[in-house]
Amino acid sequence: MIQSFGHLFEPYQFWLACSGILMLVELLGTSGYMLWSSLSALIIGLLTRFISISWYLSWILFSVLAITIMLLWWYWLKQKNRTNKKANLLTQPFSELIGKHYDLIEPIHNGFGRVKIGDSTWRVESKDDLPIGTCVEVIAIKSNTLEVRAI
Repeated sequence: MIQSFGHLFEPYQFWLACSGILMLVELLGTSGYMLWSSLSALIIGLLTRFISISWYLSWILFSVLAITIMLLWWYWLKQKNRTNKKANLLTQPFSELIGKHYDLIEPIHNGFGRVKIGDSTWRVESKDDLPIGTCVEVIAIKSNTLEVRAI
């Protein structure tokens, strides 16, 4: 089967076509794996354009290059996630409020009160009843209610 491709395409044309097809497959949502395979096919295509390489060697180079690029990406992403301690603001947009301090604008009575954050007010919940003006720390978020404790 590989021999028949030699009559239809030049090797570099085959690899560039493979790169384009893999990129199209990546657009369908394969979470990045096909992106690195596509980049590998592109590199092999450019390499075979200028250097004569056998089909077998080009397939071996493609495989090694795809795995190497994928592992390098994985390592970089792992390091990036390790250094980035911030919460994912897409799935938890208000998690940045945890640990912040605010003053009560309404007393906490029967477990609930309010604080002002920016130009809006938030409902807060605490185990203790606290008077107005008490400085509280946000310790958790439950739906649209901030769980707080007195400082």
